[in-house]
Amino acid sequence: MSQRQLASVLFAVLGAFIAITGLPEILVSIGILAAGVQAAPIAYAIALLIGAIIAFILGIALVLSRVRLAERLFPADAGSLAAHAHAGGGAFSSGLLLRR
Repeated sequence: MSQRQLASVLFAVLGAFIAITGLPEILVSIGILAAGVQAAPIAYAIALLIGAIIAFILGIALVLSRVRLAERLFPADAGSLAAHAHAGGGAFSSGLLLRR
């Protein structure tokens, strides 16, 4: 697996996590709006709803643009991560973080 592929997968997981955790906030804010002033002030419910919708949209945008982000952040000729680990150029192979 290359660095670009790993970054793409991590962006997809992070975006999905952000989008999924925003869904309960959307439901709670709709419930607060439906309950009226008894549950919380209307301004609080509207602010919560707007923030949750923005977080959900950003999470979906991260999932949709993950390949483009990975292409811009990591070069295409980097090779696989396993090859980097055995090449002797990293901190893991030099013994700084991994002692044999």
